[in-house]
Amino acid sequence: MIIAIDPGINATGWCILKDDKTIYDVGTIKARRKDDWETRAEYICSTLRKLSGDCDYAVIEEPSPKWTRGRRNHEALMKLQRLITRIVEYISPVVKDVDYINADEISKPRIKDYDSLQDYAVKRYIELTLGKEVSEHARDAYRIGLYWLNNKTLDNLE
Repeated sequence: MIIAIDPGINATGWCILKDDKTIYDVGTIKARRKDDWETRAEYICSTLRKLSGDCDYAVIEEPSPKWTRGRRNHEALMKLQRLITRIVEYISPVVKDVDYINADEISKPRIKDYDSLQDYAVKRYIELTLGKEVSEHARDAYRIGLYWLNNKTLDNLE
């Protein structure tokens, strides 16, 4: 199994997928906004470590370099990169390997209608499969995991 992670300072989406690409579980870790950054990071990372216990692999979405056009979002990007580093430190002892996918790979083509349609399809699939509604972060984690598994399958065919 793999755990796919869509990291965020306030909400981190995760999805555990079986090797046959079916969903085992999916959800969102919501840190309390009133807590300081360190407390939020600790909560997110310790929860992900527990969730990763039965997983062989982890795949984490990295933010797009385009996210910081100029100086905008620079501080938030640095915090997100620190969170990703900490997540890796926490889950590395329990998974065999950690891989990364750039956000641009998941969201191409970057056409709003296409992304909305794809998100709707993922939302419906998860609702029908697991019988629960999940956040956009969790749906993104599913897309990250499925993308990674599909690429892994293609690599094995070559």
